[in-house]
Amino acid sequence: MDRRAPSDTIIPTMFSPPHLRSPFLWSHMRVGLLGGSFNPAHTGHVHAAEVAMKYLNLDAVWWVVSTGNPFKREQDLLPLTTRMDQCRDLTAHNPRHVITDIESQMGTVRTFDTISQLKQHFPKTEFIWLAGTDIAFEFHKWHYAREIIDMIPFAFIGRPTRHGLVRSNFFRRQSGLTHNTLNSGINADLSAGQIYWLFGEPLRDISSTDLRRFRTAKRYYGMKYA
Repeated sequence: MDRRAPSDTIIPTMFSPPHLRSPFLWSHMRVGLLGGSFNPAHTGHVHAAEVAMKYLNLDAVWWVVSTGNPFKREQDLLPLTTRMDQCRDLTAHNPRHVITDIESQMGTVRTFDTISQLKQHFPKTEFIWLAGTDIAFEFHKWHYAREIIDMIPFAFIGRPTRHGLVRSNFFRRQSGLTHNTLNSGINADLSAGQIYWLFGEPLRDISSTDLRRFRTAKRYYGMKYA
């Protein structure tokens, strides 16, 4: 399978990148959505995706590479094609990692709009949003934060953070949610309102922000991805 095919090319294989004209390829599948600018992608992202697949019994993880980020400066953003190539290089060992420009296809930028469109175009696919625990502490800044929680389940993969914050964040303060702390794999319920905290694997202390700072300070990008 040529996983670098243009987004308007449909290749009929189980793990083809999603296309709006081929939702049937993903019917009745359990898919994690790992969204972000991936500027740059790194092994921490790979770790998060593989932990999610293992602990939540997912068929695949879509790396939803965004065209932009409302919280980041446009001039710091690498081209979309460059960021997608970095993601592909990091995940070439496992076809269950699916790199996609689905946001570009749909014309969405904000997560609320992306999830709304995905649920409309892929009605027979079960989705869960994946993120590091740091996102739980800033999620209140997201556009239509509470509405997003009512649309899709979430899974947070542990990463280094200040003590106690996992027990005190936006998600913990919301009513009507079911919190599940997992130290082993289950056939996770992927209905909205389910929140999973995955702490059963070693943490990865690495971030795209740190890599960008390294690139700027050294004026050299030879390490590419950590």
